[in-house]
Amino acid sequence: MTVTIIVVPQSSYSTTLGDTTRENLIAGGSMENPATWTLDAGWAVAGGVATHTTGAADAISQPFETTAGKYYRLGYTVSGITAGSLTPRLTGGSDRPGTAIIADGTYSDRIQAVSGNDMLDDVVAYLETSGCLTQGTHYIWIEPKNADGLSGPLTGPFEITII
Repeated sequence: MTVTIIVVPQSSYSTTLGDTTRENLIAGGSMENPATWTLDAGWAVAGGVATHTTGAADAISQPFETTAGKYYRLGYTVSGITAGSLTPRLTGGSDRPGTAIIADGTYSDRIQAVSGNDMLDDVVAYLETSGCLTQGTHYIWIEPKNADGLSGPLTGPFEITII
């Protein structure tokens, strides 16, 4: 797919790829405010991170409205895992687990809601729409063109990650 963006010299530009209408369904995903989360006994939020005490299977959650049959995309970063796993999930009428994580890293997942799902265990979530790019790693290239339509040097690839 080729997208043309009209530019002027020595200026900065940005563009959105995929669905430009999506919005983060999670409040406080940067973990700056523990009040936006429900924390079981083993979880604490401070200093911009949520920390779990080893030894207990506890949850960190936040309610948001889902639509049965729709897919929700998740993205989050995990660090400091020493034991066990972290599993994002939609809960409520039916438990809809995502992929269990057992190592540090940045992850994305995709979970389909069913009737009664209303909570998610982690940081960002988006409703998947037909305008969304597929999850994973993508690459973009930039090719400048002058006012006469003549191409300049192709630059890239630039790696992007789609949640």
